[in-house]
Amino acid sequence: MIRKFSEGEVVEKPKDLFSSVKDKKSGTSAWIISVSEIFWVNDHEVQMHATRFCGGLCIWSSTLQATLREGKWHVTLLPGAYVFVSQFGFAIRLSEGK
Repeated sequence: MIRKFSEGEVVEKPKDLFSSVKDKKSGTSAWIISVSEIFWVNDHEVQMHATRFCGGLCIWSSTLQATLREGKWHVTLLPGAYVFVSQFGFAIRLSEGK
């Protein structure tokens, strides 16, 4: 479910990188995602750059591809996603672009 930024909150001392944001109503883990402009590949496919805040100085970054099939958009990660963890001084490449 997609909600407004104001409906979530950053956890001051999260237990891990996956619990750094929570939904204010339910208290469940949530994500803060930022999406770039949409680039149309063709009439039924788009690509966009997305980043996800994962706490502290950590950010996940990837290119997303959305494909329209049977009236619904299906989103996938394209190869080459990264997680940058600045407080630890390293970056992890999640997938190879082969």
